[in-house]
Amino acid sequence: MNNKIKYTISLFLFLLLAYKSSAADNFSLTGTVFDQSTNEAIIGATVQLERTSYGTYTNKLGEYTLKSIPRGNYVIIASAVGYETQKQPIELISDTTLSFNLAPKVFKTNEIIITANKQFQSIQEISNSAFVIEQKSFNTTNQFNFEEILKTVPGVEVYKENVSIRGSDGFDFGIGSRTLMMLDGIPLMSGDNGDLKFNIIPFSDIDRIEVVKGAGSALYGTSAIGGVINLISAEPSEQGEFNFDSFFGLYTKPTYKSWEFSSSPTNKYGIQAAYGKKFGSLGMIVSGNYLRDESYRLYDDSYAYSGFTELSYDFTNASKLKIYGLFSLSDNADWVYWNSLDSATRPPTSTNLDSRFISSKSLIAANYNHIFSENIFLNFKTSAFFTHFENNYSSSNPDYRQSDALSLFNELQLTNHLSDWLLLTSGVAFTSNTIDASMYGNQLQQIYSGYSQAEFAYLKNLIITAGFRLDYETGRNFDDNFEISPKFGFNYKLLDNWRLRSSIGKGFRAPAIAERFATLSYQGFRVKENLKLKPEDSWSFEIGTNYTNYTILPFEIDLSLFDNEFYNLIEPAFTDQAFSTIEFQNLTRARIQGIDVMLRAQLLPSLGLQTSLTYMDPRDLTLNAVLKFRAKLLSISSIYFKSNNYEIRLNYHYSSKVVEIDEKAAFQVKDADARVPIHIVDLFLTYNMQNVMGRNLTVSLNCYNLLNYYYTYMIGNLGATRLIGISLSLGI
Repeated sequence: MNNKIKYTISLFLFLLLAYKSSAADNFSLTGTVFDQSTNEAIIGATVQLERTSYGTYTNKLGEYTLKSIPRGNYVIIASAVGYETQKQPIELISDTTLSFNLAPKVFKTNEIIITANKQFQSIQEISNSAFVIEQKSFNTTNQFNFEEILKTVPGVEVYKENVSIRGSDGFDFGIGSRTLMMLDGIPLMSGDNGDLKFNIIPFSDIDRIEVVKGAGSALYGTSAIGGVINLISAEPSEQGEFNFDSFFGLYTKPTYKSWEFSSSPTNKYGIQAAYGKKFGSLGMIVSGNYLRDESYRLYDDSYAYSGFTELSYDFTNASKLKIYGLFSLSDNADWVYWNSLDSATRPPTSTNLDSRFISSKSLIAANYNHIFSENIFLNFKTSAFFTHFENNYSSSNPDYRQSDALSLFNELQLTNHLSDWLLLTSGVAFTSNTIDASMYGNQLQQIYSGYSQAEFAYLKNLIITAGFRLDYETGRNFDDNFEISPKFGFNYKLLDNWRLRSSIGKGFRAPAIAERFATLSYQGFRVKENLKLKPEDSWSFEIGTNYTNYTILPFEIDLSLFDNEFYNLIEPAFTDQAFSTIEFQNLTRARIQGIDVMLRAQLLPSLGLQTSLTYMDPRDLTLNAVLKFRAKLLSISSIYFKSNNYEIRLNYHYSSKVVEIDEKAAFQVKDADARVPIHIVDLFLTYNMQNVMGRNLTVSLNCYNLLNYYYTYMIGNLGATRLIGISLSLGI
């Protein structure tokens, strides 16, 4: 069957590449995007064809080019950070020039998003809650750490690649993530642990990050129970662009004498560089980074580096191919739980201080787009994602851990405008995970998928979305599973500045190889396999509204009520009286209900505010108790002041005290009950020097955890203490 699939795909691609679009029916669209008030070029503005997967960016002169678009009627969207988005309908019957003059706005509310429905559309028009982080926001963290960036998203908690959207995950070391991570729609999930990988791509290669909340399995399949995070790659410029970023910081000494482990401050630093340029039909981006962290704890140091290459080529006027290559390597000290609360910066006494944990990730992927006509667009993705990890013990040592995992992914998607008011997105996908591990054995997991989603815009101001996905999981040493994931949603424009949305969708997650087959010992615990694990299921309900006001005090408010119902939730459970043996089991029927509210306001021309509050009621319906390892209240706030080239930003992150943990863990982890609410304040002072000898230079003084507040994200594990640093960003 696999050979037939490979043959079919190869034959299809051969025929597709041989296909020649009629040159007479293809035209180019060129133009400029300028600031309406200053008449200056807007660099990096996005120009897109609405309800398609095609777009481009303006160069340093504000110019853009969309090559040879098929004859037809389109809506062209021009958008940029800090400007009002403009839409322009056009009938393309010849080569056309179309320019935009964008008006500045106090804050951006109508970002363009791809992830929600696999097409370009305004974030205001989708039926799910979503959040977009633009590249310019990355500099406010500048630790080269996506964890810090994702912490700014309302309703999202992140710790060491463990991501929880609206309480979808407790803390499980990232194994079996209920959030799907992607790069341009290509999964970045390991084949063995089912965990997401986001600190492997340099910031400079990412144009923006899109976060869609709620079950996304109708389009994306397994792991999209809590939501989807999609990293959208940058495009090279015609003139060529070089970016260099660096960061250096020092951890301050702890307040408690018993926590001191070094006579001098430890540090954290990193550098990254990237170059991108378009050479006619060929585009190229090459980048790399290095990060060294001596840590705020004894024997907790790490270093990591990665390299990334993106090549793009326009085969014909209607065909474009992107090829991605990635390699990353990290080396970390190997311990998790503290010695005790009195020795929170030290590992357990029995820890082998020579033990290291080495991991690597490699990706090669391709993304091919083809325009058949003004109404039919095709996208094909294929990737091979290889992950490896091991500790530095001998393979004969009982504590030796090693796993090699190869995850293959293929997806063919067709988008068809059946009429002016009906858009159909359909596709087939295949995922194969092959594992060779000392902890899991030799395992195979395969998932065959098909999906279809329709978008109806027949009635004025109303957009209805309906679709479903079929997934069939099979493999070695476990039972086959079949999943159907439907979705329905609508978005209604009550007024030009007021919208109502609602959605209902099913999510599922196939158990990770690690959850089914893990057999290992680590820090006093023993994990055993469970071949009877079944997939998790969920239903996600949401109703929300978005209102924007531009009179007197400009503000935007977004409010959502949500209800997430979980079935067969997989949780680690102790199976012996000594509380030392763990097995992953389908333990829980759970419910998480809550409210998300976000407010953005421009208090003064130079003073802005963004704040959000997420309240959740996480219930374990099986035990009639609070769901373990979930906080009930999250709040993320930011206030900033801008004057000329200066910016001061103060961020505040709050998470209420976790109500319930697994009390049995206290038998193995000292002071496991030492947990408090989280109050983290970060301060950023930034100076932007633009067009200095043809270069853009940004210097920032940053203080993370300004108040040096002590907390734990997970039991027996001290969170990051105060870090004071300076960062430099240079663009040429």
